Amino acid sequence: MTPATWELAVLAETDGSGGSVAVHRLYTVGLRLNVHPPGNHFPLHPDRRPAVLVAGGIGITPIRAMAHALHSSGRDFSLHYAGRSVAEMAWADELKRDFGSRLSLHTADAGTRLDMARIVAGAPTDAVFYVCGPARLLAAAQTVAHEQGLQDRLRFERFSRAHGQGDTSVIVELRRSGLQVEVGPGSTLLEAIEAAGIAVPASCRAGTCGTCATKVLDGTPDHRDSALKPEERTRAGLMCVCVSRAVTPRLALDL
Repeated sequence: MTPATWELAVLAETDGSGGSVAVHRLYTVGLRLNVHPPGNHFPLHPDRRPAVLVAGGIGITPIRAMAHALHSSGRDFSLHYAGRSVAEMAWADELKRDFGSRLSLHTADAGTRLDMARIVAGAPTDAVFYVCGPARLLAAAQTVAHEQGLQDRLRFERFSRAHGQGDTSVIVELRRSGLQVEVGPGSTLLEAIEAAGIAVPASCRAGTCGTCATKVLDGTPDHRDSALKPEERTRAGLMCVCVSRAVTPRLALDL
């Protein structure tokens, strides 16, 4: 890969929203695309603390880039990569070649499943943890981080929004627009607001970028994003409407 090249990994999900399937069906050699420069909402910490990188499946996409950045700058890191089998794991051979003993492969077919508690226990005491992968992996990482008091050293990125269990309908008042929108259990606030004809800046739709952060005027949000800082939620009164919902039956937003 040269500096003038972008290398992407897209897993075809037949039950997804259609974008990945379209890429696999329609993108061919020679196709010209108009794209924006890549943004990074999952940055590495700038200091010299060691990093522990954990990837599940296609979550290796950002984690691989982090590993190369850390390696080229001479910083300490380890990389854990989980999948069903080595044959199904993107870049497995390249990662073995480039990172050697820094890499640990965890595969279901070999019975070496990834254990977040064991990874944390074996990590340096000041390590910063980066996790990307399926919801089950992220939930395990958050549970272990909470048990060990490591929440401030856990960074993660989702590829899709987290689905809440037992979500109920909520009424959202859009103060500037003079509208009230009912958000059902199977919809996000962002989807319902857009369906009402109100445009909201949005990008990831998974709670990782903060583009859709909106001022809350009344009611109590149920924050489910990983983008906003505590002070942005409390003092600034912001919420990410792409994934977060409400503790109260009604919310008023500055939209």
